[in-house]
Amino acid sequence: MSFMDHLEPKARKRLEDVAEELFVAEKELLIRNGERSGDFYRVVRGTLEVVDSSAMPVLILDVLGPGTVVGEMGYLTGEPRSADVRAGEESVVLRWRKETLDRVLETNASLASAFYKASAQLLSKRLGQLNRAASQGAISGNSDRAAVPEDVRGARALADSLKKELRELEASVARSTADEARKLLAPIAGRFVDSGRRMMAALPAPEREVAGELLARELQPYMMRAQLARLAITRESGYSGEPALLAHAELGEASGSDPLGVALDAMLLHQPTAAAHRSRQQPTVDAVLGLIGEMRSARHRVTVLHAGSGTLIARLLTAIGQACGERGADLTVLDGDREALAFLNSGTSTRPPTVKLRLVHEDLSRICTGASEVFFGRQDIIVVNGLVDYLPERTLATLLRKLRDHLVPGGAVVMTLLTPSHESFVFDHLLTWRTVRRPASSVVQFCDGLRYVECETVWTGDAGAVVTARLPQDFQRTLPVLPVPR
Repeated sequence: MSFMDHLEPKARKRLEDVAEELFVAEKELLIRNGERSGDFYRVVRGTLEVVDSSAMPVLILDVLGPGTVVGEMGYLTGEPRSADVRAGEESVVLRWRKETLDRVLETNASLASAFYKASAQLLSKRLGQLNRAASQGAISGNSDRAAVPEDVRGARALADSLKKELRELEASVARSTADEARKLLAPIAGRFVDSGRRMMAALPAPEREVAGELLARELQPYMMRAQLARLAITRESGYSGEPALLAHAELGEASGSDPLGVALDAMLLHQPTAAAHRSRQQPTVDAVLGLIGEMRSARHRVTVLHAGSGTLIARLLTAIGQACGERGADLTVLDGDREALAFLNSGTSTRPPTVKLRLVHEDLSRICTGASEVFFGRQDIIVVNGLVDYLPERTLATLLRKLRDHLVPGGAVVMTLLTPSHESFVFDHLLTWRTVRRPASSVVQFCDGLRYVECETVWTGDAGAVVTARLPQDFQRTLPVLPVPR
């Protein structure tokens, strides 16, 4: 029974009338540990996660579904928040602001009585759950082996099985060459990925998150020995992570803290997701060159959103210089990471004399949400380099609409993206490198709905794709925007 179920219908309606409805993006924090805030929330749609953000990886303590109320104890006691609460997926919640509720309860005695009675009943229930959890060892010092829900016990068994096989394999790997070690690890990794894929597919979203966090917690000591995992797990959060992570995935040369770490790194780098980061770069360059060949600009203008590791920019500089010849071209790169731009500047000191490189520091999230005031002129081509991997559909639509204002008539967008793959749970959970996977066909349809033309997939791999879309030659920005296809 939820908090609201303890209230009579009239009291519940009166309480709901003073709440505000919020849309919460996946992983967005509603409550921060240590804050003093009296606001509290009720889940309308989606899920909220109570998490320990100090753990590495983040540990999910509880998953709250529709009808659940969270944060009301902060309102009642005034004590600092005891945990972080975030959205487990795109969710809708009702929020009661402390100052608003204070006024309502002070002027409505019957509602106040019902409210505090419901609060007491809910508190009693939660204390009972806490006592039971403590008696089962769920919050004891041995929390790494805590009891887990029946639905996700397969995750613990899967983790235990992999750890056992890796321990047994370690001595052999230490005596082997890199190629031999990779061959020894291949069948073990294959069984783990196949079993993990089937297990995750059978679980609903909340249980899938719990299972993923459990796998990450159990296997992290092994995974951190691989360079790709170390870079992914320790990176700062953001749309695209750090250039060093992308550079390692794109270079594809295995390294680690010991022979087993090197073998694990080689296994990760050979997975379709890591391979897609490498293999989609040349098709992106080819797509840009193909579009340049079709355009009749006196001097071509190309902009890239997100510098990444800098590898794509270096390739584009050389290729555009050769394609444009004496006509020349302007290549603009926008990124929110000053260090990445500085590294790119120093790493591309040798440039074609006819290509002007301009590096612009701007928060990519502001560009993606349409809040940026940076104006970089009308472009022939805009390359969206890897950002589609991190954008929900609503934000992607906003970005593509905004980019139309920066394209010449007949101008084009080139997008790189990750597509669904069987081992995505390894990157999402074990490496905490979460991305949005979309079939290339859905992005093509997406662009069609935003009045782009000649939308097509120009390259596909096992876990990646490159999509191009153009504006009509007679595009009028005053035309109404068609609904984005679902």
